Amino acid sequence: MQYTRDYIQKLKDTGHSGTAVNYNCAINSLVKFAKRETVDVLAMTSKFVQNWIDWIGEQPTPKGKSGGRAASLYFACLRAMHKRAHKEFNDEERGIIRIPFNPFAKVDVPKPKPTRKRALTMEQLRAIASVERPDTWDNKRFNLSCDAFMLSFMLIGMNAADLYDAPASAFDGERITYKRKKTRTRRDDEAEISVKVEPEVIHLVENCRDPKGERLFRFCRLYSDPGTFNAALNKGLKQVGKALGIEDLEFYAARHSWATIATNEAGIDKYTVHEALNHVDPAMKVTDIYIKKNWSNIDKANRAVLDLVFGKK
Repeated sequence: MQYTRDYIQKLKDTGHSGTAVNYNCAINSLVKFAKRETVDVLAMTSKFVQNWIDWIGEQPTPKGKSGGRAASLYFACLRAMHKRAHKEFNDEERGIIRIPFNPFAKVDVPKPKPTRKRALTMEQLRAIASVERPDTWDNKRFNLSCDAFMLSFMLIGMNAADLYDAPASAFDGERITYKRKKTRTRRDDEAEISVKVEPEVIHLVENCRDPKGERLFRFCRLYSDPGTFNAALNKGLKQVGKALGIEDLEFYAARHSWATIATNEAGIDKYTVHEALNHVDPAMKVTDIYIKKNWSNIDKANRAVLDLVFGKK
């Protein structure tokens, strides 16, 4: 447990707070299951891990659903920590084998249910963009959530963490270029993406600018970290959803909505949608090495989506 908690602190220190939360939830679950704060690595047998996974599946979630997704996520975190320890403390060349086996290979982990589709209709998106925003202290989070949601949608699903972290230099007056925080450490191109700032969104970009000019947006002045910012957005969006009759409105719906409209309504090919969302298509990975980055197809795709939702510019 302590080995994992030390790693969690390293994640926090290097700005990977979201990943740190996942590992923290996983290790806390293991502590609760084992009913103690220490577990010897040699006690991590296949039977022990399987019993833990089965126990997670029996635990009620806040909404009374099964723990399948939690089991899959926590299993992945613990397996990664075991692999890290195996690499650090074993030395096969010198015959030093402190961790002699892999208990995870024989464990059956329930497959999580497919992610709930969060895409909104074009009418719902227009309603969020035009909802009345009373200028009172009680409505600050309501208003901020609307602004951030529309920023994300019109900037091709820009994540809350990237809205929070983007430096002032990311915007050159015409484009916002940034490296997606979620995947920048796992990609050779550091997950760089460049989005043209269309006329519909320029006023939001300017209104949300960081007054100190250190970051692009002022969200860092209002919340201590991206996780707190994201949580506040989702609380505010619940209020927005209640006002507009949109059930369980979440911030990630902006990204899902852009992808769905681009594919189903605007007729954008899936490869361009993948590229616009800053995903990697494994089938095209080798080909991408030879192709110079060009953002024009993404610009056209976003323009097509915005034309459909808000009318021709």
